Amino acid sequence: MQKLLPPKVKKQYYNDEFWIKKISKPDSLLLKNNDISTLNSETYQKMKTSQKEDQYQIFEKMPEKLILREIKEKFNLFSAAENFPVGDFFNKKGIRITDAEKEEIIINTDLEQIKPDNLKYGLTVRRSSIRAFPTDTVFAHSPEYTDVDMMQLTAISPAEPAVILHGSRDKRWYYVQTGIHSGWIKKKDTAAAENAAVVEQYLQRPYLITADSRIITEPDPFAENSEQIEFQMGDKIRLAEHEDGQTLLAGNLHSQSDTGSYAVLLPKRDKKGGLNFKKALIAYSSGVKENLLPYTRAGILHQAFKMLGERYGWGGMFNRRDCSRFVMDIYRSFGINLPRDAGIQEEYAAGRKIVFNGNLAARKEILQLIQPGDVIYMPGHVVIYLGEDDGSHFIIHSGAGYAVKTAGGKYRNMSVHSVFICDLEQEMMQKKGKKYLDYFTSARKFY
Repeated sequence: MQKLLPPKVKKQYYNDEFWIKKISKPDSLLLKNNDISTLNSETYQKMKTSQKEDQYQIFEKMPEKLILREIKEKFNLFSAAENFPVGDFFNKKGIRITDAEKEEIIINTDLEQIKPDNLKYGLTVRRSSIRAFPTDTVFAHSPEYTDVDMMQLTAISPAEPAVILHGSRDKRWYYVQTGIHSGWIKKKDTAAAENAAVVEQYLQRPYLITADSRIITEPDPFAENSEQIEFQMGDKIRLAEHEDGQTLLAGNLHSQSDTGSYAVLLPKRDKKGGLNFKKALIAYSSGVKENLLPYTRAGILHQAFKMLGERYGWGGMFNRRDCSRFVMDIYRSFGINLPRDAGIQEEYAAGRKIVFNGNLAARKEILQLIQPGDVIYMPGHVVIYLGEDDGSHFIIHSGAGYAVKTAGGKYRNMSVHSVFICDLEQEMMQKKGKKYLDYFTSARKFY
């Protein structure tokens, strides 16, 4: 079947091995595990020094307490009334959001009730959105384009630690600090622990690493309110103890055992919102590994191509990824923890930085310093460099699309909205003939 390909992109480019074969020593380790830990620590220190901890936390040990000022500072980043989106916005149905609806959302934050003794600790029980304000309402700039929601900050994976700082007035939302962002999460997607030690112990090894784009637990038809839990690339999944011959429902010969599967321990929310744990199964055939993947150039490209063609998802909408989450999840597979947003990644992530400047010819010279698997940034966007072929340079990224020049000399926008490959000299959407390469600001080598 013929594929609709961007200009200069050939069918063979859709095979990761095509690019890997061009790399000298593609399987050489870029960093060992100890060096990766050092890199993560450097990123954390840069974020901490710049007061960006709300977007990068290391939860080896949960904070014992926060003073009232520290909690209020977190809210002032996104959820203070003065930070509420200004102007006309439209909901998922394309209907204009009224001032009364906006005011109700602000009231629901209940910020006057913030207290330092409200601090709790928990784990997420399923994938969930982190929102700027406690609402499900989509805030789109246009009724035609509701796939960009200004309330959506990011998405958080199952079994992730969270410091619970505050609850909404309608009792449906928690304001939390997670490892990648602070913001509002639905209460039903979290479970509160008795104390911090319960969460800290759960986060210890042994665990699996999700190596595929996404995997899902096996169904448990005999469990009440059974739910299959989905994990995505880079997620850690806590292993449970193997019990020889033990099925999920003891004594039931129709229930599944962990013969042929990994037994994992997942957080579960009880009827009162407290934290319990349940055993679940992940098939051996699923894309999970018992250790972090070896950090090589071949590995980076191999992981990137597992998401080729997947829908673009702003802030994790539609259970998919945007540009920075695409990059973040790839690198998490190797144990490298990057900040969530493209601009924050570019400015604060540790690693060697290469600056782009000058005209197109000068930028092509700078490209000679970039190697396959390196990350390249532009304002509001990030891509992964693939390499050179037939005199052109190519990238893979999760993006909106590109533009082509028509016979009449005008530019036509081509919507893609997925993970795709394109030439660096391809014109960008709505940029009047400007190429991707024109907008690059810097590249990062995370080693």
